[in-house]
Amino acid sequence: MNPLFSQARAWFEVRTRREQVLLGVMIAMLLATVAWFGLVSPIRAWRADAAERRLEAAEALASIQGDVARINAAARTAPTGSGEPMEPLLIRTAEQAGLSLSRQQAESDGAQTAWLEGAPPQAVFGWIATLEQAHGVTVSNLTALKAANGGLDVQVSFRQAGR
Repeated sequence: MNPLFSQARAWFEVRTRREQVLLGVMIAMLLATVAWFGLVSPIRAWRADAAERRLEAAEALASIQGDVARINAAARTAPTGSGEPMEPLLIRTAEQAGLSLSRQQAESDGAQTAWLEGAPPQAVFGWIATLEQAHGVTVSNLTALKAANGGLDVQVSFRQAGR
């Protein structure tokens, strides 16, 4: 037996019965306090945090599922195109948006690429939005660089919806 344990046991045994009971109750309360603040309380806090994170994740999932449903609904009701050939459509809508195409090129995969130089950003993105929403044209590639005049030098490739 350990000498320290033997000394503690001898010290405890010379106490009166009442003191032994009080020391036992004190040790039990000390152990209960340590267990409560060292185990139970942190576990409850972790559980509450996990429940809160679960609720946040459930809300995010519901939001994402709603977004997916809206996107799918929009895809089903998207315009199928005006039937107008891509090149004249791009020229006509660019002019309506106050833009001038510096060049166009038909690609082998059916896309049509257009270049704009020094164009105002709001006009460019408004034009692209109009093409997507009103004519069913989608952007397959877009490169935009800041021009010297503060506008944008843009190269954008379009394709008809469903192609």
